[in-house]
Amino acid sequence: MEKQVFDYIICGGGASGLLLLDALSSDSYFKTPSILLIEQEVKNSNDRTWCFWGQQQLPAYLQSLVTKTWSHWRVGMGEQSTCHDASDGTHAYCC
Repeated sequence: MEKQVFDYIICGGGASGLLLLDALSSDSYFKTPSILLIEQEVKNSNDRTWCFWGQQQLPAYLQSLVTKTWSHWRVGMGEQSTCHDASDGTHAYCC
């Protein structure tokens, strides 16, 4: 078997590992970094979504990852509730 050499080896293909992979692969310091991603699970049984506030702060190369955006939502407890309006997109809830 031929020995392989990598600039980076990332252990785990969860949210953190994939974000690190994206950051390293788009880093202009390296022309073409050699990255190995190791993941033990064929399919992660505890899938999660990545959600955050404010799509305008998101780098342009990640904009296509946003699949759903909410500009209005209501949260409450018992008889009390409050509504949030983010029509301008600055504090929209993105997934």
